[in-house]
Amino acid sequence: MRRSQQMRRLAPACALAASVALGGLVLVGCADVGATTGSIEGAWKLVGGTDSDGLMHLHDIRVTLTVDGANSRGAGPCNAYGASISSTRTGKVSIRRGVTTTMACVEQSRNTFEQRYFRDLDDIDVAHLSSGDLWLVGSNASLQFAPIRK
Repeated sequence: MRRSQQMRRLAPACALAASVALGGLVLVGCADVGATTGSIEGAWKLVGGTDSDGLMHLHDIRVTLTVDGANSRGAGPCNAYGASISSTRTGKVSIRRGVTTTMACVEQSRNTFEQRYFRDLDDIDVAHLSSGDLWLVGSNASLQFAPIRK
């Protein structure tokens, strides 16, 4: 997906999803456009995000998160992971990764992306739903997930 396409995809739900660097400080924030409250339980796939490194370029990388009560799990580009989540509702939330497999990807770019995703996931402190997507937001990251349709 081209950068302009990614930005258009991020724009509706995260109108202020811009990283603003000020003397080394990076601010990431989202407007509450079309936001709803409720359960964040379900299977999700990462479709975009921004963090202190800028816009995330997913290309053909698939990253998932399944929120199933306090015990959640997912898959990065290289490894599966388990996580505990403090709440399955929108609002204040913390995610702490537990067990992660330790396989390396053949492509270094996938390893780098996975490390970045795990770092961002550990930073999350707010969850909200907007236009059917799950947004996980922290002080340095904003991750957008779309529901996985079966």
